[in-house]
Amino acid sequence: MERTPVCAASRGLAFDEARNVIHVGAESALSLARGTRLTSTDVLALPRVPEAALLSACDAGRGTFGIARALLLAGTRRLVAPTRPIGDAAALAFTRGSYTALAGDRDMASATRTAQLARRAQGDPSWSAMRVLVRSLEVARRNE
Repeated sequence: MERTPVCAASRGLAFDEARNVIHVGAESALSLARGTRLTSTDVLALPRVPEAALLSACDAGRGTFGIARALLLAGTRRLVAPTRPIGDAAALAFTRGSYTALAGDRDMASATRTAQLARRAQGDPSWSAMRVLVRSLEVARRNE
């Protein structure tokens, strides 16, 4: 079965406007359309998760337990997410570059690198914010 990467481009809520993240206890959330949110607990409760995902919200890949970690724990094998703050325009440019490279039959890591180098060549200081995160073998073995 062919799987398609999922892109969650969203903006966090309330508590920390500068970082675009809301924290509820140890849980973070991404705001979605119509005022809904996706929390780490929501992700862990899903019956299945995508094999690959691209999160472009501010610093969605940072922290001990957030949406990115929840996806990896739930079974996502490859995930691209910013591990430090990235502006909306830079995130959009990176995402477009990544999808263009993925459409050219590149794998996720190569597509990420292509988009990073393009942003770097254009002088974008946040070119290295996006990282490929992979599911550890230890977690994969525990879940199988």
